[in-house]
Amino acid sequence: MGFPVSIEELRVGLDTRRAAIRGIDEELKRLKEQRETNELMADVLEGLMESWKHPDPGKYKDAYFFLSSDLKKRVVVRQFLAPGTKIYQNAEEWRSYDWSRPSRHGSFYFDGVPFYYPIIDVNDAGKIECPTCGQPQLVVEHYVQTYDSPEGDVWLKRQLIVCLDCDKITIHEKAVSDSRF
Repeated sequence: MGFPVSIEELRVGLDTRRAAIRGIDEELKRLKEQRETNELMADVLEGLMESWKHPDPGKYKDAYFFLSSDLKKRVVVRQFLAPGTKIYQNAEEWRSYDWSRPSRHGSFYFDGVPFYYPIIDVNDAGKIECPTCGQPQLVVEHYVQTYDSPEGDVWLKRQLIVCLDCDKITIHEKAVSDSRF
């Protein structure tokens, strides 16, 4: 094809290149949004498997929990526990384990779920209709300390509608407090 030989051909070539750049920019924007969505979804899904293991959920790392059907209590879903995970049934059993651990401060509970988290089936977890597709979707609580100081802390708690069908996370309810929820 070669180099343009007229101003008109030069303008057409320029317009073609500018259009290609706009198309690439739009694709990059779409891919960046898709990456951010996938990162957030991965964080939520990982948090659902790990947050119950933290002795102080939300203090040092974002915590994610399923909620009971009335959307009031954090729960652990049985289907997402590793095979053989111990489920502590009462405070006495839990206290015996908790005090037996070599390091109590900041260490994780790897061998069992604390008794204060109800264990439920995934079908019994709280659901709300997705605002995009209208289908009932699981609700996840996101809980994190956003500010830590001797004068006071700030905690954020959000209920998220997690729709893997739409690939979206929607905030259902949000609260901020200077003390733990």
